[in-house]
Amino acid sequence: MNDFRDPPTWVKFLLILSVSALIIIGLATLTAPTCDPVTKPAPVTSDTWCRILHDTGSALSCDWDNPELPARALTEYQNHPGITIEQATINAAKEEK
Repeated sequence: MNDFRDPPTWVKFLLILSVSALIIIGLATLTAPTCDPVTKPAPVTSDTWCRILHDTGSALSCDWDNPELPARALTEYQNHPGITIEQATINAAKEEK
């Protein structure tokens, strides 16, 4: 003699939604990219650094001869908190000479 009643329709619907959400979250977690942009930075190009300079309102020219200047300027910017992008570029250019 089974005394279990059939649950209401809304309970079945809620159960189906919960299971579906868990499956979707699991699949999204498994297929998410594993690269961390903080630990694996992309190389800084001259064009990128020039765009950053112009976006910050700098009046510096982007006519530098050394293609390594943007990478050195980025290092200078990261190593000196509070320095501006423009000042980091100037410091990196001074180190070059």
